[in-house]
Amino acid sequence: MTPQPFSYDLNNYSPINPGGATLEASGNREGSYVADWFVHIQTLEIMFVRANRLDALVSSVVHTPETEYNFLDAHFTVKTNDLILKDASFDGSLWLSQTLELESSHASGGFGPSGNIYTLSSGYYRREVEVDTKGNILDTTGVCVREGNISLDKHAGPYDINADTSGNVNNSIHTLVSVLPDVCSSFQPALVNM
Repeated sequence: MTPQPFSYDLNNYSPINPGGATLEASGNREGSYVADWFVHIQTLEIMFVRANRLDALVSSVVHTPETEYNFLDAHFTVKTNDLILKDASFDGSLWLSQTLELESSHASGGFGPSGNIYTLSSGYYRREVEVDTKGNILDTTGVCVREGNISLDKHAGPYDINADTSGNVNNSIHTLVSVLPDVCSSFQPALVNM
């Protein structure tokens, strides 16, 4: 029997209104106004497969090596885009949390033997640009796209589908999200709704 993909929203948010959002009026202003705005957008995609670390010391022609531990071998792609919108009209600063979705090869509620995690809703924030005393914009712009591999969700012994539960998921994703600024300095972990 071929396992069927299982998908669920890691944050239990409806895709119609994903993540948390806040809109803040700037100063004493009401309604839309024209200004220069700094905008940050970020996404994250992860594909993973469960792997075993075998104990080569007990390996021989007649003895299969024992599994020391199992882990997720995860490949990630992180993308950020920081830009300035000149003379644009908005109601104020805006913060939209990034929402992730897990797609697993098993319906355990955990990672399963393989799967993907992808951005359901991009992380986004907008605020007025920061300027120096002469009015020069201090915010930097640019695009960052980085890929890498990381080991996550390490457990002793061989993989046990019964121990692979949803309780393990957010901690492992948090581990990855917390190191992403080292890979892509403009990535904002606080935008990811955990």
